[in-house]
Formats: sequence, structure tokens, C-alpha cells
Amino acid sequence: MDEITLSSTEFRALSSDTRTGIIKLLNERNHTLSELSKKTALAAPTVKQHLSVLEQAGLIQCIDEGRKWKYYSLTKKGRRILEPEAGGNVLIVLALSIIGMAAVLYLLMGTIILGAVPAETLAREKDAVIAAGEAVSEAAVPGAAEVVSAALIDILPLLLIGAIFVVLMVVSLAKLLRTK
Repeated sequence: MDEITLSSTEFRALSSDTRTGIIKLLNERNHTLSELSKKTALAAPTVKQHLSVLEQAGLIQCIDEGRKWKYYSLTKKGRRILEPEAGGNVLIVLALSIIGMAAVLYLLMGTIILGAVPAETLAREKDAVIAAGEAVSEAAVPGAAEVVSAALIDILPLLLIGAIFVVLMVVSLAKLLRTK
């Protein structure tokens, strides 16, 4: 678990309920001064003063891209105060998802390589049985369609598990990129 070291400036910034409320709002998404003013029901100059205290403490930052609006967002330190263990848990889920996906791919390839019988092999088996003089019914030798459908039945659970691992990886990566 990472330790969060706070200075007296940061403690002072967090001592106000209004400023902690602003940090919680910024954890949801970036906001402009007017949006924060509406959500906190405070005048814009009052909110601006609270934002400058949070900015001096290094908990938030002002994003000015040269457009009409300036957005305020949390810094890494500000995010770590609200979600101290998020990064480690996300990395664990991501690593396990990658390992699981590799296992699913290994099993899937093994099932495809070992389970699929080419149509030419089936035709050769049928010809060999006919050459041996035995009566062959079409039901005795499986066709290519039956082999493919049997292979799909074997592969379907692996595909579903693989899809779950892909979703876990995407969600983990999105969360990880959000915290960076």
C-alpha cells in the first residue's frame, strides 16, 4: 500500500468541507468554474478562492487549452487521496486477465489443432473402408459439417471465457489510464 504524505498546506486545503466537496466533484469529471459554482451553490469568486487554495496545495490543476473555458481537474496526488489503492488493484486485475487470456488462447489453439479433422482425411477414411469391402453408410462416417459443429461446441466455452477476459482487460486499462 502506498503511503500518502500530506504537508500542512494540503491539510489546510482539505480542512474545509467546501474544498473536499470540490475535490469529490472533480473526481467524477473535469469542471469549469461556473459548473462548480452551480453545484456547490456558492458565488464564483468564493469558488475561485477555494480552487486557488487547492491548486497551491497541488491537489488540483487548471487546464487552459486556449479555448473559452478553463477546466479544473485533480492531480495525481488529489486522485490518490480519494482512491489510495486503485492503481495496485487495477494492475493485479490487468495482469490476471492477461494470464487468463493467454491460457484461453493456448487451450483454444490446442482444441483447434487437435480437434479439427480436415475433410480430406474423412474422405480417405471412407475410401479405405470401401476398399476393404465393407458396406459404408453415410451416417457411419461423419461429414465435414458434423466435425465443424462438434469443434464449435468444444470451442464455444473457451470463446466466452476469452470474451470475459478481454472485457476485464479493457476495463482495467481504461481505469489505469484514467488514474495516470
